[in-house]
Amino acid sequence: QDFHLALRALRNGDSPGEIYLDNKDSPGTLFALTMKRAYLVGGTKNPDFNQALGSIVLTDIFPRGIARAEPGFSLFYSPGAWEQVIPLEILAGIFPRNEHYYLRCRKISRNWEQVVPAGYELEVVDHALVENDKLENHADLIEEIHSECSSTAEFLEKRFGYCVLQGDKIITWCLSEYNSAGRCEVGIATHPDHRRKGLAAAASLALVEKAFALGYHEVGWHSYAGNEGSLATARSAGFEKAARYPAYWVSYDHSAVLGVQHNQRSE
Repeated sequence: QDFHLALRALRNGDSPGEIYLDNKDSPGTLFALTMKRAYLVGGTKNPDFNQALGSIVLTDIFPRGIARAEPGFSLFYSPGAWEQVIPLEILAGIFPRNEHYYLRCRKISRNWEQVVPAGYELEVVDHALVENDKLENHADLIEEIHSECSSTAEFLEKRFGYCVLQGDKIITWCLSEYNSAGRCEVGIATHPDHRRKGLAAAASLALVEKAFALGYHEVGWHSYAGNEGSLATARSAGFEKAARYPAYWVSYDHSAVLGVQHNQRSE
């Protein structure tokens, strides 16, 4: 699963997370958990590990996510035998399966300055911007940073990004994620009232330009297969489809069905 950069970043110590192995000395199956993504890698015919992992998800990972008021996490895996194991042994079969695309960019396709429409400004996400809590939607930007980093200080030290502003309102943010070994991925969002104006494409182009200037050789983009808006934005910024893969969305809202107490949220 080399197109999942989060795994490489976690292994290299470039991103926080947890790794569970069936055998520390000679691992055959691995479960990795980052801030909002999880991965199953390796052999599936390991009922003891699968049962133990299911217990850990229910009694440890779910309560922690609920306590942090998080919506859930995406579970990625190698297709094939895991299709039978995941719903039956690990997650009780109540979570939806969906298809995703991985797109990648390896060269600059055009200048971001040609894309930003009048009335908007592109700003780098630096100390001044993250500390300016008078900006509208500032809290949403900080929440996004913390969803993939342990702190804003870690983001400013190890990652980079851009925002599109209209006056004192943050409209779009585009942040690098899982920076590791000459690669990074994109985390991006635009306010619903300002979509279809090329703002996300402009921010993406600026991020790609910055990445290559810093010596990165590939920038990745993950999207639901049915998210035509995201795919169109990625293509307009020079990204090309490189892989299609399945995933489950594991929602903490379903935790009551699995016997997890929702009162953990108040702790």
